[in-house]
Amino acid sequence: MARPGVMFYFDIRPCIRRLSLEDKGQLFEAILDYAENGIEPELDGALGVAWDFIQPRIDLDSEQYELKVETSQYAAFSRERKKLGLEPIDRDEWRSMTDIERHRAISSDESDTPETSGDIGRYPNTNTKSNSNSNILSSELGAAEPDKPESKERTKKVFPPDSDAYLAACCLRDEIAARLPTASPPSEKQLQSWADAFDKCNRLDGHSWAEIEQVLLFSQDDPFWQQNILSGEKFRKQYTALLARMGVS
Repeated sequence: MARPGVMFYFDIRPCIRRLSLEDKGQLFEAILDYAENGIEPELDGALGVAWDFIQPRIDLDSEQYELKVETSQYAAFSRERKKLGLEPIDRDEWRSMTDIERHRAISSDESDTPETSGDIGRYPNTNTKSNSNSNILSSELGAAEPDKPESKERTKKVFPPDSDAYLAACCLRDEIAARLPTASPPSEKQLQSWADAFDKCNRLDGHSWAEIEQVLLFSQDDPFWQQNILSGEKFRKQYTALLARMGVS
């Protein structure tokens, strides 16, 4: 969901009081461009001082808005899963899913899928004379196995340390650590979650590893994006915007 606007706070008045109307207009346009499109202005003098005060407020509002939207979307997603009688999905896994994957995860297809569809190998291959007999047999066997494993359980993929996805996650971790040495490093679970996002960026979104590496390094070098790309999930979400930014930088 696109952010609908940008907030103006009364406490910016002291830093813009001595600006001319022309400078205030330029600053206003810069605020809109930055909040809507992420275009950071090049301002000097009094305008630069005012911008240095205003920019962190815009960034904070943007983060809070995104968190609010994300919380609302995840809550709605979880409610739909519960209505369908499906197992909950934790928020980290939900973040790494594409819109298509999220839609499938709350569609009736997942809850209505026959138990035998994914467990055909569980049953013996009998030489029945008709498909109807085979279906009856499978149904009876399914009813006789109350303790069979839950077929809807999700098994998360574990990325080995030498995989491209895990190496990309480590690259992001190291870039953040170089800029923010006092920040807490990501846990192994977080690294695996980042690796999953990078893997989907390559495998599902169709981006080559060479391009992913180039965009990742750019995101950690750009003054604006390095403050926003702090996880693999955020990198994948903003990939198109990063490509656009690279095209105008």
